[in-house]
Amino acid sequence: MNKQVIIWTLLLLVTSLFLIFEDSSARVFSIAPMPDLTFTNLTYNISFISTNTTTSITYWNVQVRGILKNNGTIPAVASVSGTGMYRNLGGTGYGYGIPIPTPQIPAGRSTKISWSFIEPSGPIGVSFRADVFNNVTESNETNNVISTVITLP
Repeated sequence: MNKQVIIWTLLLLVTSLFLIFEDSSARVFSIAPMPDLTFTNLTYNISFISTNTTTSITYWNVQVRGILKNNGTIPAVASVSGTGMYRNLGGTGYGYGIPIPTPQIPAGRSTKISWSFIEPSGPIGVSFRADVFNNVTESNETNNVISTVITLP
């Protein structure tokens, strides 16, 4: 055999072995442990306050509660959760909410968040949002909101 052919054959063999070992070597990518805040179990209670005899508008006290859980693998630092209420009256909507300080939550643990407000009869949307100022870097930032519609009698 020609020396050039032997050299090219050996070079090809070495290159092939290198590619085989390169492809078969394990590449381990680890994702840094992170918290994951999510609201669950949104519940509410309503209680009658009064009816305005002049306008016949009835007012209700609404208490909304949610469980904020850290589904992540490390503690979530203290943050601020947000509440929200929205109402649409004849095409004109309004809403409001308040920030609620949230304590540090260990991995796998939860804390209760509650909010009370007064509204007249009719449907309202209520929501809770975890880490409203995005101070906690989470493994999943898309599961921070829970909401429901409540119809006040």
